[in-house]
Amino acid sequence: MEKLDKVEIVRQKTGVTYEEARSALEQTDYDVLDAIVLLEQQGKAHTQTRTAHHTTTAEESALSSQMVEAQQAYERSSRRTGFSEVFARLMESLKRLCARGLEVSFVVERNGEQVLTIPVLILVILILFLFPATIPLLIVGLFFGFRYHFEGVGDTSINVNDIMDRAADGAESIKNNVMGNE
Repeated sequence: MEKLDKVEIVRQKTGVTYEEARSALEQTDYDVLDAIVLLEQQGKAHTQTRTAHHTTTAEESALSSQMVEAQQAYERSSRRTGFSEVFARLMESLKRLCARGLEVSFVVERNGEQVLTIPVLILVILILFLFPATIPLLIVGLFFGFRYHFEGVGDTSINVNDIMDRAADGAESIKNNVMGNE
């Protein structure tokens, strides 16, 4: 449907001027139903009441079917837009999460020296795909004097590094008790 046809439909349905109809259509990306609603909200629409004796002409029937088509097209586009928006927001969140996973590092130390530094994203991937091996290796590493912490975390409500230090201290204490090195 051409822009002029849409302007004419909005003008006939609301009783506004061509300029007002065109302006409302431009504001609503040429969506006829949205333009009519906008004009009603602005108080510019002058709805026409019809009497029971009024007969519809072929032109009015065509306009009515065009309104039905416009409404159906609007409903289809709003469903697609809703899914598209949700998908776009999800992808944006994943992108930010991956970027943050590359900024924060997981650091392995032994005797005060860094043995390994990897991005947290890599650690998460290792845990996901090699879970049976990764977690036991981290736990066994505690008993061999390895300490773990994160760099680049910033302010958090729970200090993860303190918790990891306490776990390392606990493993060291257990190791000393077993070995009899108190």
